[in-house]
Amino acid sequence: MDSMRSLFFMAFGTSLFLAPINGSACAQQAVGRTLVDGKSVTLFDNGTWSYEGAQEEGCRTLGAGISFCGSSDTWKKTAPNGSDIAASFRYDDRNYAMVIVETVGVEDGVSLQFMRNAVVSNAADGANVPAEEIIVFGIEPYERFKYPTETVVYGASLDGLNLTYANTIITKPHQTLQLITYAVGTDYTQQHKLLHSDFVDSIELE
Repeated sequence: MDSMRSLFFMAFGTSLFLAPINGSACAQQAVGRTLVDGKSVTLFDNGTWSYEGAQEEGCRTLGAGISFCGSSDTWKKTAPNGSDIAASFRYDDRNYAMVIVETVGVEDGVSLQFMRNAVVSNAADGANVPAEEIIVFGIEPYERFKYPTETVVYGASLDGLNLTYANTIITKPHQTLQLITYAVGTDYTQQHKLLHSDFVDSIELE
């Protein structure tokens, strides 16, 4: 295993990014396709499904009601390291992305504030430091989606490796999504901002 592949798995090796929600409620995986009323649908392992026709041409289903419509040349899909991650991507040796889909949402009491606190708390747990030591670069509303959405940018050190995260959190009535990009380094650079915007803009929701 080369060093960059090791870095990729190291970054996924903890619950650094995940909200403290029961794992049984986490990411849905596509397990098959069939026809419903003559239309092609994608089946998920939690018993739900969605019409493939609802996607734009060239989009790939990541979970119920969510598709990735970005360039596969820019964001190369990789195998998620863990069932909590619906999809993971690599841009280059220093920049990665992932999508987490959880089947709990606003009607279950999940709010943006809850998720904001959760991701910072989990970053602290992963870095083995108090939450107060996690650097939060900023919290910004994100206006693209019709659901409550904000982006939390924070930094943490994992086994001495400095990583900076941009985590766009979307709270739907019965679903919570995290659209995360992360980069090696201690600063939220202009390149990271542009890559995060590109990644989030590649996501389509029903």
